[in-house]
Amino acid sequence: MNKSIFLLFTLISFVFSQQLFEINYYQYEEGQCDGSQDGSGSLEACGHPSNIVSTAYAKFEECLLFNGGFSRLSLVSSNTVNYTVFYHGCDEGVQQSEIIEIGSCYANCQDAAAQNSFSISIIDESSVVIPNSNSFATIYYGGDCNGDWKSNYTFIEFMNTNICVNEGVYGSLMLKCNPIINQLTIHSYDTQNCEDQLSATEVPLSLENCNYFNDDMNMALYCN
Repeated sequence: MNKSIFLLFTLISFVFSQQLFEINYYQYEEGQCDGSQDGSGSLEACGHPSNIVSTAYAKFEECLLFNGGFSRLSLVSSNTVNYTVFYHGCDEGVQQSEIIEIGSCYANCQDAAAQNSFSISIIDESSVVIPNSNSFATIYYGGDCNGDWKSNYTFIEFMNTNICVNEGVYGSLMLKCNPIINQLTIHSYDTQNCEDQLSATEVPLSLENCNYFNDDMNMALYCN
């Protein structure tokens, strides 16, 4: 692991004491939405933990870029979460709202491009697990661009690299990271299981730069 990112996340564990949502994303499996009659959601089994393609940590009640769009996660009770999806930003109309049971598997069966299933649990920030290697980190945060994201972050995701990830019905992808130059290569495929490659896109990354989403959310990217 790069020493700078290790130090930053070590600081997080000392500074924060609040709870977070921990979100595990799983490989898409054909037919996982067949049991959903209304097309809005499904509590199918996510499968073995080895099927996890990424793990994310999100703050309560924040506007998130999560599961392919703007959304908000709110704790309803000790075992349920309200998952709300918005059209463009978190103040621009509700597209979908679902109650998700903590620890259960959920798949967005309404959107063919976002049918990868996920499960949600609650942990203390001090329990956040930082991968030692083979991961791509995405950090969303508020406040100033290039500001104090350690205090203002809303969502952190560690996606496994060097594995094939099936993307719903629209093919698959594989991420490869070069931590020496902090560069991500995205290999896109026309079919599932990473066959028939369409393209390979190289993306330079940095914790020192950020992009804007709706003028109130910044992003930092890092290869680990």
